[in-house]
Amino acid sequence: MTEQRAITVRTLIRLRKMKKPDLVWRAAIGLAGGAAGLAVCLLGFGERLDLAVLDVFQRNLLPSPPSQVAIVEIDAAASEDLGWPLPRELFAAALHALKEAGAEGIGFDVFVSEGKGAGSDALEGGDNSAPKEGIFASAARSTDAVLASFVMTEEGGVPAPSSSPPRSIVTCPQKKPRSHLKQLLPDAPVEGLRVGHVHVDPSVDGAFRTLIPCVPVHDGCIADFSSMVAKKAPDASRCAHPEVVPFLRAYRDFRRMSFGELVMHAGGGEGAGRLRAFAGGRFVLVGPTDPTLGDFGPTPWARSEPLITVHANRVDALLAGVKISPIENWTLAVASLLALGGFLAAAGKARTLFAGAGLVAPAAFAAEALVFRTGQIFAAPVPAVLPFFAGAVSAGSFALWRYISFNKMLNQAFDSYVSPEVLEWLKKTGGTALKSDHAESREITILFSDIAGYTTLSNRLNTQEINKSLRFYLDNMVAIALKRKGYVDKINGDGLMILFGAPKASDRHADDAIVCALDMQQTIEEINPKWKELTGGADLNVRIGVATGHVFIGNLGGKGHVEYTAVGAAVNLAARLEKECQRNGILMSEETYKVVTLKPAGEWREVDLKGYEKQGPVKAWQTKSVIRNP
Repeated sequence: MTEQRAITVRTLIRLRKMKKPDLVWRAAIGLAGGAAGLAVCLLGFGERLDLAVLDVFQRNLLPSPPSQVAIVEIDAAASEDLGWPLPRELFAAALHALKEAGAEGIGFDVFVSEGKGAGSDALEGGDNSAPKEGIFASAARSTDAVLASFVMTEEGGVPAPSSSPPRSIVTCPQKKPRSHLKQLLPDAPVEGLRVGHVHVDPSVDGAFRTLIPCVPVHDGCIADFSSMVAKKAPDASRCAHPEVVPFLRAYRDFRRMSFGELVMHAGGGEGAGRLRAFAGGRFVLVGPTDPTLGDFGPTPWARSEPLITVHANRVDALLAGVKISPIENWTLAVASLLALGGFLAAAGKARTLFAGAGLVAPAAFAAEALVFRTGQIFAAPVPAVLPFFAGAVSAGSFALWRYISFNKMLNQAFDSYVSPEVLEWLKKTGGTALKSDHAESREITILFSDIAGYTTLSNRLNTQEINKSLRFYLDNMVAIALKRKGYVDKINGDGLMILFGAPKASDRHADDAIVCALDMQQTIEEINPKWKELTGGADLNVRIGVATGHVFIGNLGGKGHVEYTAVGAAVNLAARLEKECQRNGILMSEETYKVVTLKPAGEWREVDLKGYEKQGPVKAWQTKSVIRNP
């Protein structure tokens, strides 16, 4: 091949391969990206975003049943007015008052044991704590109130929290946790007391929204405070697994009364009616709401509010039958990966893959919102979206790269049909000459060539020999045409139609055509030995016809097929001259001979051309040629 831009067999094969769908590679790269996304999800990436979405869903999509919970606030005013620590006799009186007011259930979220048994948050009992604890314990038993506690265990003589001590037997709720109650109220009789744990662990973002229904202790299991108050026993088969607390409302939206006001109304009289209106038929929680007591933290509704809100919402949710059921992250991630596989099989174009990646997040969010609204089933968005998104982007990037590579190959192929000068001109003009509605009348020179006797030769060659020999010939001829500023209009088997002066106009089109024709005949002599080798000894004999004249040139054709070409008398004349030309010679029209500056050696001929019978023989200039095998 004499020119890098000539069409080669390798280029054509690569173009053909590029056009085929790269399903296997695209799927492999997409699934690899999806697998990476799955791994990232299972490592906990995006958990904060998942929790933020969960909070949005809770605030906007949970059902809104009427609250059955009322909260008695141990606020700053109560401690200022009644003293701190509050007397336990007042706690006992408060329990009796709430029971008499018709409270359906009572939960006491205040630690009342001494420091040795309940940790640093315990309320001090004073020197004479045993009788006071007895009074309070008696009130708790008689009102069926639920007392709140942390679960503590003795290890090396030092009180320390432990959710699962080494010696524990998890049989909740079959055994009564008596040893734990002894630590809770060490100086009071423990028989008949109801106790629930208040362990609420913060999530990775610091907000309190989950709890474990059952916490093991040495001789049994402590159910959570909210379940005990609502009288809804946890499912023993899953009580050790964390549960999401449905936050139906913020703390400010609950019915509330200060502890000081409760004490005032406990004496009866007019206050008894107000107390009945507050507590009657409701589940009342008594707990600290003073920020200085430390029982505050972020929740799905606020950056900071009393943590008794967690228990109040859980009681309401248990009573209303509202339960949030999260789908396991690994299940969502695997489902996302499977959906990716189906999408990769259906989508092949880069824009489709990128569109899928862009739409998966809003589509998943809408579907998750619908599922949460109808069934309180929470599908975390990151594991549901990330594998699909990562895989679609990976596959889309691969498809885009293949598209760019394919178009680069197309540019190289187009570069094989026009000279670098013409290609550069097309780029500068924006390809105006190639637009579908562009055509004009212009003087150009047309060159036709074909191999003499090729039809007979091809009848005795096999397919592989035809392919190799023809491509070898065309590689050389097209390279010469491009070098001489010709535009390869058509390749019809062994025949070539080359335009000079189009698509870029030139006042030297006739000279360029003749120089190209002379170069072609000279090259034919040089490549003849190789041709004979490829064709089993046949000589390469080529005829060339050249004509100059005004033609109609541009994008011609009909609906569904348009091509850039030329039509007119000069085109027909060049084709007829090629048929009458001597082997390995050039037969040019009289018009071409007149305008060329280079006059090759030869002689005038009078030739009879098909279609020109009425006007008689046509005068043409025949260059000298080497006749092989006449």
